[in-house]
Amino acid sequence: MIEQNMPSKTLTLQIEGNEYEVKVPDTGQFIDIETRKIQYSKQQADGLLAKATEGSIKASFLIDMIATFHVLIPQLEKDINTPSLFRLDQMKTAKLLDIYLKQYYPWEKEWQTVINNSTIEKKDEE
Repeated sequence: MIEQNMPSKTLTLQIEGNEYEVKVPDTGQFIDIETRKIQYSKQQADGLLAKATEGSIKASFLIDMIATFHVLIPQLEKDINTPSLFRLDQMKTAKLLDIYLKQYYPWEKEWQTVINNSTIEKKDEE
């Protein structure tokens, strides 16, 4: 794998005047995020995507965002003065989702591509 083509290992997010340095999730964090997605969707994540309405797709992204930020930015709720990201008003949630979709999500997808290609390369070498 060529090191120069790899995305940055950290991403800086600006949220309501606070700056957060997010690192690529380690294995435990990755599992925790994925488990939370299932828990938060009450095991209906596939159903949300299968329904494919604007609301169900948005709900799926909101679940992904909340699970991810709970694990990678645990102090976020305290910093933005909310008891839970689930209790955030919809306008603030929309701003947070915009940050997630425009900044975090593309970066995370780049990393998943790198990781998946690394696994494929190792299989090809065997």
